[in-house]
Amino acid sequence: MTVMDDLLSRVDARRIVETTRTITALTVPDGSEGLRARAVADLLAHPRIEVHVDPVLPGRPNVIARVRGTVSGEVPGLLLNGHLDAGYVNDGWRHDPLDAWEEDGKLYGGAVSDMLGGVAAMMDALLAAADGPALPGDVVLLANMYHDSNGLGTKYALASEGGWPRYGINGEPTSNTILTRHGGCVKFEIAFTGRVAHISRAEEGVDALAAAVRVYDRVRSLDFSHEPDPDLPTLPRVQVGVLQGGFAAAAVPPSAIIQGDVRTVPGMDWVSVRTDLERVVADTCPPEVSAHVACLVRQRPHTGPESGPLLDALRAAHRRVAGTDAAINVERASQSFVTDAVDMAAAGIETLVYGPGAWHYEPNEWIGVDEMADAARVYLATAALLMGVEAAGGAG
Repeated sequence: MTVMDDLLSRVDARRIVETTRTITALTVPDGSEGLRARAVADLLAHPRIEVHVDPVLPGRPNVIARVRGTVSGEVPGLLLNGHLDAGYVNDGWRHDPLDAWEEDGKLYGGAVSDMLGGVAAMMDALLAAADGPALPGDVVLLANMYHDSNGLGTKYALASEGGWPRYGINGEPTSNTILTRHGGCVKFEIAFTGRVAHISRAEEGVDALAAAVRVYDRVRSLDFSHEPDPDLPTLPRVQVGVLQGGFAAAAVPPSAIIQGDVRTVPGMDWVSVRTDLERVVADTCPPEVSAHVACLVRQRPHTGPESGPLLDALRAAHRRVAGTDAAINVERASQSFVTDAVDMAAAGIETLVYGPGAWHYEPNEWIGVDEMADAARVYLATAALLMGVEAAGGAG
């Protein structure tokens, strides 16, 4: 048995399922990651794994785990990155979403595809690396708090610690295909202020909600200022997800808000989006209603390598595990994803996106059990190939 075969044989699909079930159950109402982070650290307890639970905010830590190589720092290592915060649709489930369950080779549960199953696969890759023959370089997991589009946890970790590997894989759900590029985002709010009045004197009021509705209609079809990107043909796109206003049925609404999200191409940023939104407000909102445009969240687009050692190793690893060539940039929905790969790349870590699951924000969310196990094997094989453990080969 080769070193590679030995490593890959140590991935345990049942362990991945149980890990996913454990961390899925630890969802708390306020969204804090503390319980889940502690469970991740406990599940990674191993003599060869160095685990650091780093408190970014009270009750909201990152978990950084490292299997140190025999010549750590002298050969390339691999950083695996996934987020511990995890949202899911609350209603419409046919079983408790916090009690993940298996059916027909699929694991169902709240946030299992985005991305608790992916985190469990990366954890298993670390455990397999720790149990198997020692690799020359480091394999590191950053399980971060508060991804929520702007990547706070990853930004904090990369800014506050050093010694990160040269290469990285972000494990957001791509159905085990390779994503080299995706867009960014600007989440915004427009707050409208009018004047309250009772229905008996409605003519004395100023209807902020009516103004918000008119702006809402314009924003949904707005052609944001941008240069088209041929690699991101579905972007930019906008979704207005919140429209709220008023407080009583018989009162003219004195205030209203709309909140939305623009998925962006390179060249767009908060300033350009705000300028476009302010133009809509100026053209649409009546002068007696004041409106203020604010940024809620922003993240840049990601551009990863189109060639080179990481892409070659990841493709070869996928071929070895799956027996087929990995598809690249085939999921059009993924263009609108926002991942922490952009922050890894900004820190000098060459990064691609590859992870199990096809995320759909809907009830009865699921992830394939075999897909999670294959992802763990691909992560391990990629690390070994980058470290020169075995020449890139075919399946088997």
